Amino acid sequence: MRTLTHILSRREAGVIFSLSLMFIVFLIGNPQFFSIQNIQAILLNAAWIGIIAIGQSLALGAGVLDLSVSSLYGFSALMFVIISNDFGLFPGFFLTLLIAITFGFANGVLVTKLRINPLIVTLGTQYFARGLIYLITRGFLRSLAQPFRDAFLVRIFTGTVGGWNLLVFWLLFLTIIFQIILFRTKFGQDILAVGSDPQTSLSRGISPNSTLIKAFMVTGLLAGFSGIMAAMELVSVSADMGVGMELKSIAAGVLGGCSLMGGIASPLGAVLGAIFLSGLYSGMIMLGAPPYAFIGAVGVALIGGVALNDYIIPWLQKKLQK
Repeated sequence: MRTLTHILSRREAGVIFSLSLMFIVFLIGNPQFFSIQNIQAILLNAAWIGIIAIGQSLALGAGVLDLSVSSLYGFSALMFVIISNDFGLFPGFFLTLLIAITFGFANGVLVTKLRINPLIVTLGTQYFARGLIYLITRGFLRSLAQPFRDAFLVRIFTGTVGGWNLLVFWLLFLTIIFQIILFRTKFGQDILAVGSDPQTSLSRGISPNSTLIKAFMVTGLLAGFSGIMAAMELVSVSADMGVGMELKSIAAGVLGGCSLMGGIASPLGAVLGAIFLSGLYSGMIMLGAPPYAFIGAVGVALIGGVALNDYIIPWLQKKLQK
């Protein structure tokens, strides 16, 4: 009973319950769902969204949304390929991360200094970055040069060990790091304080503007990193790469217990939400559902996840306390 009470007290309780239910349903529907190969595929597909969702969870914690992450993901993948092909992998890696951070910084400055609504700002930078992608590629694929595809830098991020892609371990590493940052550092506490009440945080000596700019920079950094990882893994970059990932990253965060009102967030929950979405897609395909049915299922899961986090879990907590 004490263990159950402890689990229910965590913001990730809803997504843990949802994951457990999903695995049971799909395991009954098709025992191959729990095969090691399928689990590896689910986690790999969740890694790209999961890394972005970690950054999105910090933005949600600060009380904002970042809609630009999908285009920044694709633009970073493209920039990595272009810069690497011309100057080498290491310049491509670090310069692309710098570009991604710059985008995040620009988002933060426009929101805090010009007082433009975060949704408008990040929607605008989303279209701007996507427009740059189309302008540069003209709709054609851009591919990483053949000599770089098996280079050391690529292998340490997207190589395999025992059938497991190293990107899964990088996702685990980043989850632990940002879970610590959010709940064990001043920066993380500042984010949650600003998301809860900007005016109160200001009276406590916390700068809402500075905190929001840093949050957007982290979101940009992780979107850029995820895009680089995708370019390394997939080798080729298409003009529509990343389309729709902004909504998936927000859905992952909300499913994982992050609040759209700010002040409540969990990088771990966001990653578990990304795993849930990846598993949901895989399970539906294995049961023979058409791919487009996944969109409707995400909508149902999102509404159910919010109801679970905001109503059912608190109700169960009160019942156990009696």
